[in-house]
Amino acid sequence: MQMYDRVKDVLKQMLLGQAARVGAELSYSGIPRDYALEILVSAVSSIIWLWIRRGCKEAPEQICAIIEKNKTTAPVDIIR
Repeated sequence: MQMYDRVKDVLKQMLLGQAARVGAELSYSGIPRDYALEILVSAVSSIIWLWIRRGCKEAPEQICAIIEKNKTTAPVDIIR
């Protein structure tokens, strides 16, 4: 799990850095900042980690597209 945790840490720092550069405030429909950050980072890191575990079969561009789609897809939309 060290690699997974490291990926999450790197993603978290990237997200915080980008938010600071553009002056964005992390907010997730009333969810506290730490939890909102964990939700964002966990989603992206889980997608990347699954891709790695599966042998990177998809092109990086496909993984980026999945991550982008995830940004606007609610869990309830996946379960339906």
